[in-house]
Amino acid sequence: MTHKKITLENKEIRYRLKKSRRARQMRLTIYCDGSLVATVPQRFSSNVLEKFILEKSGWIIKKMDYFQNFSHKEFWNNSPGDFLKYKEQAYELASQRVEYLNQAYQFK
Repeated sequence: MTHKKITLENKEIRYRLKKSRRARQMRLTIYCDGSLVATVPQRFSSNVLEKFILEKSGWIIKKMDYFQNFSHKEFWNNSPGDFLKYKEQAYELASQRVEYLNQAYQFK
């Protein structure tokens, strides 16, 4: 993967270029951290990719702004202790539901 830059709507956008032998068409992906990845077939012209990115600039900026404003940090910054706490809560809830359904349908 190589790192590239392009200017969209007066903003400098960094993206990663991923060339794939399995890809049959261009694909743009914006992840929840706001990073942009452009996946293209192995032998693909960078001029065509840049034109494609420019055509999709409105969508790219909109999604990047959305993820920048979205408060997702609380989901990604949990400690292992938090994970165990939520795991135990989920197990308890599942156990209660199984017990209730067993009684309701007279299962053993």
